Amino acid sequence: MISNEILNYSDVELENILCPSTTIDAWTFKGKDIREAIIGKRILNPSIDLSNLCNLNCPYCYVEKIGSLKKIKNNNELGYFDYINIIDKLNDAGAKTINIVGAGEPTVDENFYKIAGYIKSLNINVLVATNGIKIAKSDKLIDFLNEIKASIVIKVNSFKNDLQDILVGKEGYSNYRDKALSKLISNGFNSDKPSRLGINTLLMKANIDEVYNIFKFCRENNITFIAGNYMPTGRTKDAVFQGDYLLEDISSKKLFEPISSEDYSLIRKKILDYDKQNNFPTISPEAYISGLPCIQGLGIQIDNVGKIWHCPARHKLINGKLISKEIGDTKTNSDLSKIWKSESYLRWFRINYDGNCPYKTK
Repeated sequence: MISNEILNYSDVELENILCPSTTIDAWTFKGKDIREAIIGKRILNPSIDLSNLCNLNCPYCYVEKIGSLKKIKNNNELGYFDYINIIDKLNDAGAKTINIVGAGEPTVDENFYKIAGYIKSLNINVLVATNGIKIAKSDKLIDFLNEIKASIVIKVNSFKNDLQDILVGKEGYSNYRDKALSKLISNGFNSDKPSRLGINTLLMKANIDEVYNIFKFCRENNITFIAGNYMPTGRTKDAVFQGDYLLEDISSKKLFEPISSEDYSLIRKKILDYDKQNNFPTISPEAYISGLPCIQGLGIQIDNVGKIWHCPARHKLINGKLISKEIGDTKTNSDLSKIWKSESYLRWFRINYDGNCPYKTK
């Protein structure tokens, strides 16, 4: 039996705490399903990676190894039928949403349409994290995403186009991003409540003066604001920017420095005051600076070679220290339900789960 104080709340209270109205549609769950996930009966909100291929090469990429010069396809990536088998296993394990979050840009994967469509055919919600370039270029893609009722999280680190381009290392990127955002809005992704449109902003010194304005833009346009500090992995290993070798101008390294805890607290207070004044929910779990809890913790992450991690942070918290260690491997551990229920680290996490993130700093 799992003994977790959060289980003392009613189903409605669990929904209000972990799925507030400001969250995105694909992360909105019934209290009963949340409860089943915590006690080990359901993998609620898992994530998968597709190909490493990407049309950007962000110096801060959290899934790319330090020292790599560009994103290239892994030789041992999973094939289409491997993904179908994994999705079937996640369906059997009770997944309500599958997040397609990497390892490169999901929409450039040759099997993206088939994989996302298959997930939806099983009545599982789809969330896609994207840089938006393909959306800007393809009406077919946005029609498909609308057809499967996907939730979309798009990268917005800055509304200053020159700065945004520097941060992702691609001149002209922000023009594609802006076109994609406009298309998503005009196609109604933010017209429902909860919204099917989110903005992901990575907090760094470069955008510290913009974060609050990006947040306000989201609130005023019914867009979920998902913003937090660096992942402790990839080119941000130990939550510190380590991709300076990719910068054309080394002086721009200062743009990528993490924000201080004092700056984080000041922005968080402004956001909290805004939400209180405008009757948006304010809750105690604050995995993101906007006040959202982390519901991805009630799932697992499967990368594109089949390794199983707890979540996209790809770490375990053991004796107060972050350790990069996978949970298992789909090639040797096919019973995902059993892994979720019985694996010692996942069991420890579920006992202590409260909606906060144990892997990121504040």
